[in-house]
Amino acid sequence: QPQCKQLALPASMTEPGSDVAALVEEARACTEKLERENAIELYRRAVQIQPSDPALLAEFGEAALQAGQVEDAKVALQRSIELSPDGTASRYMYLGQLAEGEKALGWFQQGIQRLRSERAALEGAGGSKDDLRREWLAATNALAAGLCAEAEIYLTDACDEDDAEMKCEALATEALLLVSGIDKQTLPEPYQTMASLRLSQQRPEDAEALLAKALSITESLEGSAQQPSLEMRTALSKLLMEVGMSAEALDLLQELRLEDDESLELWYLVVCAALQSGELEIAQAELEQALQFAQSDACPADEREWLPQLMELQSDVDGASRDQLADGEADEMDSSR
Repeated sequence: QPQCKQLALPASMTEPGSDVAALVEEARACTEKLERENAIELYRRAVQIQPSDPALLAEFGEAALQAGQVEDAKVALQRSIELSPDGTASRYMYLGQLAEGEKALGWFQQGIQRLRSERAALEGAGGSKDDLRREWLAATNALAAGLCAEAEIYLTDACDEDDAEMKCEALATEALLLVSGIDKQTLPEPYQTMASLRLSQQRPEDAEALLAKALSITESLEGSAQQPSLEMRTALSKLLMEVGMSAEALDLLQELRLEDDESLELWYLVVCAALQSGELEIAQAELEQALQFAQSDACPADEREWLPQLMELQSDVDGASRDQLADGEADEMDSSR
């Protein structure tokens, strides 16, 4: 996912005693401590004082998005673009994530155009080689992630558009080419996106190889600041199950459950992966716990929509148990002959 750079604020906002500078500094500290609601209120107060600064609005928009305040994020990011269209590309990429269909494509395409310009500008820039290398890698990964985001639209909302498959192939291929030359890769998205395309083309063997690479990159980033989002890793687990890598999916999902122990979707996927990989005891135990939690007061209301799916899964687990019992009895009969 894109991240807005913490831009240098105008001099008027950073002078000693500036209320806005103090508010922004405090908001950033709250963000680092994951106190997102407090950060939002501080950013909001700063924007009220300085409502026409694009850098401040972009930073507020990103913070609002992280806090789940989507409408505030949209307003701030769009206002930032109105004030400074040529500013950072990440604003366009965020708005693309918040939109659908043609609108999403429009935002992503504008963002990608700017990401290309930002990366090209580094090729002729001066300064420390190490610093330039880090900036170039960041710009390359940002561009590759942006290309994948646009490609995913052609796999979903715009899949019926003329030449959708060809456009998706071109975008995913460019993203793969961008990252393939990097020694230590930190971006699984190009491999996941191309794997999704290959699955849609009924090419599961090609998809499996791509997903193995995506999983390898994801595992190498565990616990680091570059670790893919929980959503990205959840999507990877689903793709792994589609190509029969259910044991790998189960390992990944059990780790994700430790990060979000209130997600019934993750619980559902854990049971599915356990069933697929023949881990019936794990499937039974996880499903029992999931159903208990889903029907308890501790379960968030928006998670309870998964209860019907979990109850349907119960019949699959029961069926697998009966099959296992029947197989065991058949083996006993064979051995007694």
